[in-house]
Amino acid sequence: MPSIQQATVLNATPERVWAWLAAPRFYGAWMDGVATARAVSSGEVGPGTTFTIVWEHRQLEEAWIVAEWDLLRRMRLTAYRTDRQFIFQLETVPDGAHLVIEQAWPVSRGILSRLAPPRSQQRGLERTVSRLRAIFALNQDIKLLHGMGDE
Repeated sequence: MPSIQQATVLNATPERVWAWLAAPRFYGAWMDGVATARAVSSGEVGPGTTFTIVWEHRQLEEAWIVAEWDLLRRMRLTAYRTDRQFIFQLETVPDGAHLVIEQAWPVSRGILSRLAPPRSQQRGLERTVSRLRAIFALNQDIKLLHGMGDE
């Protein structure tokens, strides 16, 4: 399965970053191309949680599931029909949280897709990581200016 990855260090606790990763309601704020997402399962997000994503410029709801869950370390989301995946790996570092996001998809274009991932997916993943950085930088600014946040 071809994949692409982006890594970053976020100036936040791993718990705070995990809260964003594990909350489908926030996906539209930081995941590139996501218009809306909502949990279908009730209760807390965890292994087996199902949710839907509506992608921008498409009005079709896509069903997803939390296929793998290692609290504060690793989470894998999988689309039911297309088998596309997002894998989040989180690690504590001195500056905050080191996050690696991997996007994977089934082979559909033969050997070419294995050798050269589509540039649009790479740019989309770069925008996703950039938005997360901006969200956590803004949170740090609010804490510095107003003495509040992450309480």
